[in-house]
Amino acid sequence: MNCIFHKKRFSKFWVLLIGVLILNSCQKPGGNYDFVNTENTYSGSTYKYIQSKKGIYDSLVKAVDRISWLKDSLDKTDVALTLFAPSNASFRLIMSTLNISRTSLGKEPLYINDLDYNNLDSILARYVIQGKVTTSDIQFVDGLPLLSINYGYRMHSQKTYSEAMGFEQGGPTNIIFSDTKKSQFIRDWIRSETNVVNIITQNGVVHSLEPEHEIGFGEFISRFNK
Repeated sequence: MNCIFHKKRFSKFWVLLIGVLILNSCQKPGGNYDFVNTENTYSGSTYKYIQSKKGIYDSLVKAVDRISWLKDSLDKTDVALTLFAPSNASFRLIMSTLNISRTSLGKEPLYINDLDYNNLDSILARYVIQGKVTTSDIQFVDGLPLLSINYGYRMHSQKTYSEAMGFEQGGPTNIIFSDTKKSQFIRDWIRSETNVVNIITQNGVVHSLEPEHEIGFGEFISRFNK
């Protein structure tokens, strides 16, 4: 009995030791490390990736399908781009807020297929960035300026580290994704964070935005509640 007990403790010790060694091998000198999403390298286009994630990006796919040039860009394997992808939760939140406001004004509810084309085009383009941008590309402390696809709208990315194992900034990296509102002053920016980063597709990179992200960065209700 004692022998079996000691063997179990011995096995757990080695499992723990191996885990610590793996973690340390990923860390940078400051104790934090860039997240490499090796389990999420997708063999198809970015469009096909979000299309494959049923229950996560269905609303995003429905919105993108309405903007033909954007759908084509996300599906072309010879175009390098980065998608900051809002999830179904974000769409549910913003559409619910929009329709509560419309109901209070005696207006009919709207759904994704009802949204004004030009405003939807303008808002969605901000989530698709020219070129491939992973966390390792964001080298500077004050972040990396970004340009949206097609319209060259100025967005911004900044690397941030989560906490892990009781150490401040000891965990994997995330990105703060900001709409600059065409202002050089950070106080005017509206920000959102990612919860999954560095998903590599054939034509780019996908970063998943947090479920609480407000689609449109504060402009959604004013644009569509007309």
